[in-house]
Amino acid sequence: MFILLPKFRTRISFFAIPTLILMLKCEGAFAFSLVLLSAAIHELGHITAMLLQGIKPRRVDILPMGALIVCPEGVPFKSQLIISICGPLASLFSATVAAVIYIFAPSAGVLFFGVINLTLCLFNLLPARKNDGGVALFCLITLKTKKEKTARRICLAVSVISKIFFAALSFMCLAYSGYNLGMGLLLFALIVQL
Repeated sequence: MFILLPKFRTRISFFAIPTLILMLKCEGAFAFSLVLLSAAIHELGHITAMLLQGIKPRRVDILPMGALIVCPEGVPFKSQLIISICGPLASLFSATVAAVIYIFAPSAGVLFFGVINLTLCLFNLLPARKNDGGVALFCLITLKTKKEKTARRICLAVSVISKIFFAALSFMCLAYSGYNLGMGLLLFALIVQL
């Protein structure tokens, strides 16, 4: 179920709004703003890569835990590979800038912003099926083997393993945080989204 904004070629998941409100209540306005800014930078990385290649996004879907930039049909695998990697690269660049700023002007906000961006980069590089890493892996294997069916099988196996790994890591992080409600909701939503 989506709220449609056809003028902006955007769909907002009905569940995104309550999720955002819950995150705002659990974590506060400052942390919430930094998370939204980090997500926007990540998605702008994808959009910039698309536009530089002359590809216009078909639409943007706002989901409970992130966004999905929908490409038009027929985008070559090489272009899809570049587009999928540019979001995590934008997050990594933001994390690096935050780390440099933190060295000269340490603050909790800068550290949090850097950690959020690094986390976004690493999470999105997981080779799970619909993650940026999964798309990149599929495109890379398809470009090398020229066999989409083989690429799908390999990616399915890698995706299952990466999801199990992420679920185990999430449970460890949750336990380490003392079962923080905000972290628990975030990890649960990420696992469901994978």
